[in-house]
Amino acid sequence: MERLAAQQSRRRLVRTGLLLVALGMGVMVTTTWPASPALLAIPGWGVAGVGMGLAYTTISLTVLSSWTKVFIHIMILALIGTPRSKPLLTATFSNKPR
Repeated sequence: MERLAAQQSRRRLVRTGLLLVALGMGVMVTTTWPASPALLAIPGWGVAGVGMGLAYTTISLTVLSSWTKVFIHIMILALIGTPRSKPLLTATFSNKPR
């Protein structure tokens, strides 16, 4: 079985995840009406949770893969010793809060 992320584009996975979150929130809003059953909240939470899991992991994967490219670029600049490398290294690896 192949992973879902390998079959679909990341943009589509994030869009689908956020759509599921919105759908789950819509179901949860309907449970505030007096005429709707409270047990409807369970599938609402489930749909929103699946959407969050789908969107959040895809966004995290995208950010981490982007950061790897930036990190490698900064390390190459540091090894070459260009004048631009010192401020980049200081800003990236300083322990001071920004």
